[in-house]
Amino acid sequence: MSYSLQHAKKKHIFIKSYSQFKKLVTSIDILKNDSEINSQLSILSMFTNEASFKNKKDPIQFEKQLKEYWKKVLGSSIEFGVFKNPEIGTVYIIGSLTSLFMHEINGKALGGISVGLNGILRGLGAQETNVNTFIEMLHNGNYLLIIRGFDDDLQHLKTALEDV
Repeated sequence: MSYSLQHAKKKHIFIKSYSQFKKLVTSIDILKNDSEINSQLSILSMFTNEASFKNKKDPIQFEKQLKEYWKKVLGSSIEFGVFKNPEIGTVYIIGSLTSLFMHEINGKALGGISVGLNGILRGLGAQETNVNTFIEMLHNGNYLLIIRGFDDDLQHLKTALEDV
């Protein structure tokens, strides 16, 4: 009798940083319109990045506007969360990884714990030197587009987003 062992495909992440909001939205449009890409999308941003939204002085209304805006851009129901990270400030997360960043430990969101962002990104498979760079970029106002998918999809994605 012989047995066949099949290895399960493992998902990895691809992170791209955007200093310009318009380029982030262009990349999202590419992803939404590319039927060859089967992946999960998330966006991390500093809460203070969004100068274009009204009611910024009212954080509850501001958060509601952000959520509605991203719902329109992403074209579906989305997960959305806001957490305060002690090292970089208030961050929001949108997309499939939201529950991971918002998972509570002792009453605090995992992303809001001192080493939470670093630990989450490392746990998802990002290299330590890249993680520190991405956290610094996030702190400096860049948007982080995080895509989780299989290697084939991620390679196709890197090519599709190369010029954005």
